[in-house]
Amino acid sequence: MAKQQVHACVLHAHDAGRLDDAGFRALFRALFLRSLRPVEDAATSGDRIVAFVARSVLPGARVTVMGVQNIKGTGLDFAYRWVALGLVHPRLVRARAPAPLGRAEALRELLAFDDYGLVDSGTVSATLATAPPDESDAERALRERVRAMVATIHARRLAGLTQGARRAWWAPLATIVERLIDPVDAIRRYFVAQRTMRELRDHTISLADAAATMQALYARQKGGWLTKRLGARG
Repeated sequence: MAKQQVHACVLHAHDAGRLDDAGFRALFRALFLRSLRPVEDAATSGDRIVAFVARSVLPGARVTVMGVQNIKGTGLDFAYRWVALGLVHPRLVRARAPAPLGRAEALRELLAFDDYGLVDSGTVSATLATAPPDESDAERALRERVRAMVATIHARRLAGLTQGARRAWWAPLATIVERLIDPVDAIRRYFVAQRTMRELRDHTISLADAAATMQALYARQKGGWLTKRLGARG
């Protein structure tokens, strides 16, 4: 509605001869800049970016999101939130299928999945709230087990959207210490990355576990890891 009003004002000013090319360009440049929604925290999570995008558009609107970013750290987590949703959705569809045997198999796969995010965990929790009409006692127990698990994850992910990082009085000192010992930690990160890739190659860990480890290493590389560690202990 605001853009339509501006459009009407532009047309009116143009028809009255009060709008030149320079004014036209300045107006639309201002409109474009006002449409930008920057993410200030470079270490934000993928869940927070998804929620940020959702809150930046009109409620009920259908939008297309095109992500362009460096795929490491925050960008990697943002990408994996959509990968996780793509893996969960077909299993959730099978969990609502007419055949009870297929539903039980899909529920077991959902129970074994270990990379739930905000959107997919909430979707699974809401979808599994309704029981199929021919559900057996065993299937009901399995469905409720899956739903309890994803509901807990969803609540934790939802709480993570609003948890603000409080800067402790010792944080500046921790930053100085981190700068001194980070070269040693960089060597440790290198060997952890090498070990993770070997384990992935030898099929001793899953792709999701390897991605989580690499994501943590990328986040640690950006700095602030000592403050976070001391804060978690305190």
